[in-house]
Amino acid sequence: MLRDAPWPGNVRQLQHYIERAVVTTVGPSLPCQDLLDQSPGEQDESLRSASRGAVAQTERTRIVDALQKTAGNRLKAAKLLRISRASLYNKLRAYSIE
Repeated sequence: MLRDAPWPGNVRQLQHYIERAVVTTVGPSLPCQDLLDQSPGEQDESLRSASRGAVAQTERTRIVDALQKTAGNRLKAAKLLRISRASLYNKLRAYSIE
C-alpha cells in the first residue's frame, strides 16, 4: 500500500505519513491497520490539519481509556482527565463514543 500510494511530496510526505501513524497509534507497536487507516492519497497536506487529526485521535484514545479505568463512570472519567463533565459529554458526542 505504501509503495503504490501517490506521494506528490515524495520522501517528505512519506516521512510525515509514517510519523503521524506512529504518533496516533495506540500501544507499543504499529499495526498495519493503523497505516491503512491514514489514507495517504487523500490526506490534507497542511500541518494544521495533521495536528488537529493527531490531537483528536489522542483525545479519543485517552477518553476511552479513562472510561475503561472508571468502569464507564463519566464523572470519575472527567476527573481523571481533569476536564469538566460538560466537556467530557461534548467530546463523547464529537467522537461518537457511547
